[in-house]
Amino acid sequence: AGPGVFMLISTLSPGVCEMVHDEKESARLGAIGYIAARIALQPGIPELSEHALFRSLEKLGLNCDQPHPELGDVRELIGTWMVKAMYLDRWRAHDGTWIYGLGSRLKIEMPPSALVKCLEHLIGASIDQSAKNDLSMRVYGTSYTE
Repeated sequence: AGPGVFMLISTLSPGVCEMVHDEKESARLGAIGYIAARIALQPGIPELSEHALFRSLEKLGLNCDQPHPELGDVRELIGTWMVKAMYLDRWRAHDGTWIYGLGSRLKIEMPPSALVKCLEHLIGASIDQSAKNDLSMRVYGTSYTE
């Protein structure tokens, strides 16, 4: 966020948040969690091309060219809504392709411990301390804390 930009973030506890989200909001949060994990797992700089992102979603069975019952237009959701809501950053590479990175709001609402929890859930295994530290430094620029 820059000067004159204000960001509202939830201060509700996770248990309370689960009670206030409807199915569509829960689906969006799930999509945000998956995309954050997918970007964070990139070696080196945590960024991902649009093509690679949509290909990974299609491997999960999500057809990005047809409206989804809860997510609606997936390309619009990711390329417009998630970017405007500052969950994702998006920029053009030198070759003209779109690149996605984690946005400032996502980094505030999903601290390193929450991202690790999401990753552990997705991969079905615990992540060791060394990997947690590496992930936290690459994605957030800080040491990992529980």
